Amino acid sequence: MDRILSQLRESSLFTNLENKAVYVGRSGNLAQRIGVDLRAVTRQQATISYKLTTLKQRFPQLNTIQDAREYMYKNYSVQMLKIEDENERALFQIYASMELGTLDEFNSFRET
Repeated sequence: MDRILSQLRESSLFTNLENKAVYVGRSGNLAQRIGVDLRAVTRQQATISYKLTTLKQRFPQLNTIQDAREYMYKNYSVQMLKIEDENERALFQIYASMELGTLDEFNSFRET
């Protein structure tokens, strides 16, 4: 993971306590986006917290978005890399998600 992060100028990444990447995100204002996700109570706002509540085999104790949010506070950290260019941020998110293996559970770029 350090190799990937050091090759790129700057962006954002949720990691668990074992420093394993679980989600790669992007936003024009990432700090604000993370704050929204961590305070939100609806599925549309709290995408990461909500996703944790759906992974019952791995996280059976997480029944509500609030449960998931508290779990995230205790078990996850965020690394931010500043990437000014919007297109570079989009490409970084896809590339890092593929390289770090976050596509299976948290990152998805499928068209609906």
